[in-house]
Amino acid sequence: MTSMKKYFLLIAIIGLAYSSIAQGGRTRPRATPEQRAQRLTNWVDQTVKLSPDQKTKVYAINLKYINLMHETKDSVQNDRKALWKDIQAENQQKDAELKSVLTADQYTAYAAAKKQRIEDMRERRKAKR
Repeated sequence: MTSMKKYFLLIAIIGLAYSSIAQGGRTRPRATPEQRAQRLTNWVDQTVKLSPDQKTKVYAINLKYINLMHETKDSVQNDRKALWKDIQAENQQKDAELKSVLTADQYTAYAAAKKQRIEDMRERRKAKR
């Protein structure tokens, strides 16, 4: 092989290696619905200090709506507006259920923390662009 062919072969191999690394992105596996519900419940617990009974109920609510969200995403795959509308409605239902489990002070703290979390996510998304 001539040195020019070796050079181009080397460049091609480096390019392929680099592109495969760049496309790797997320290497850790997606969390299961149960793991996501547990993480979300832990966040609510840290935010408002749940009792053991409340923690059990909040976990059940979180798991229910995480599973419902998966079903919604599967059923409304290509219509982003319909998906957004359905997710907003589900979030309102979830908040209504959480409101019945939490005390008034806990719910107020939860709502404020949730609003702040959403704003933080929006800021991070803007910073990536």
